[in-house]
Amino acid sequence: MVASNNSNDDRDLVGRARRGDREAFTQLIVQYQVPLYNMALRMVGRPDDAADIAQEAFLRAWEKIRTLREAPFKSWLFQIAANLCYDHFRRGRRYGVMPDEEITSNVVGLGIATPDPQERAEANERTRLVRDCIQALDHDMRIAIVLRDV
Repeated sequence: MVASNNSNDDRDLVGRARRGDREAFTQLIVQYQVPLYNMALRMVGRPDDAADIAQEAFLRAWEKIRTLREAPFKSWLFQIAANLCYDHFRRGRRYGVMPDEEITSNVVGLGIATPDPQERAEANERTRLVRDCIQALDHDMRIAIVLRDV
């Protein structure tokens, strides 16, 4: 039921944005900025690059919103971002995954409660193992794994 409401809300907001309503497009940005950034971060591995890609995806979506027909906005937007990630890799800007320390500092900076040191160490080890396995995959398989959660 929630997905249907989001879909209907998206259609309304997209319709208004296609007519030049910046406020409607701003609402779409607010709705999708975090999941889009997270997808880009999982693909490129660096927060600054992910933020740039997300921003560029929204800019391109705004510039091309009038060309969007029947496709769901979310799918269309995430495809734009995925293509920008592919471009990022083609330019040779491959940095691998974000260091665990950077993830931890980002979480602490957000004021999110962190587990005790033992739990955090175990979680970091599991995260490292999963990342190592994902990094061992070829580029296309890695992208498929990341996009699976979108």
